[in-house]
Amino acid sequence: MSSRIGDQVGDEEVKRILDRIYRRLLRASQEEVLERRRLRRVSSVEEFRKAVKSGRPVVVVFTSPMCPGCQMYKPMVEEAARRLEDVEFIEVDAYELPELAWEYGVTGLPATVIFVGGEPVDGFMGAVDADTLAWYVRRAVRRGTLDHVHRVGEEEA
Repeated sequence: MSSRIGDQVGDEEVKRILDRIYRRLLRASQEEVLERRRLRRVSSVEEFRKAVKSGRPVVVVFTSPMCPGCQMYKPMVEEAARRLEDVEFIEVDAYELPELAWEYGVTGLPATVIFVGGEPVDGFMGAVDADTLAWYVRRAVRRGTLDHVHRVGEEEA
């Protein structure tokens, strides 16, 4: 009597079962990553306008794949996004959509602009940690009006 599973049910059947298990695990893993990832990349001006006019507060992060600071900032943004589930977080590549970067006064990357009610209400240039970003967002949502846009590290008036 053989103890190999392949001998008992056939090698092709084992391959089929393992392939099915692998596909289920892969699908579950991909769904988990998508569920954890809350920073959504927009690729058109229309998609951007629709997102900021959604009625929810929206944090827009202007980045570039060539910007090392932007790549370091993204995990902080993801963490803040997980904490602030009622806020939408979107990423805009400033080089793919330069008209948006120009419209919102982006002169350095990364840059963050916070929208409430479809209007920009706060923003800053530079990277911050997740706690600081969450603080900026909560403050902007409470205020709900544009009173200033400043660079990270500048004193508030």
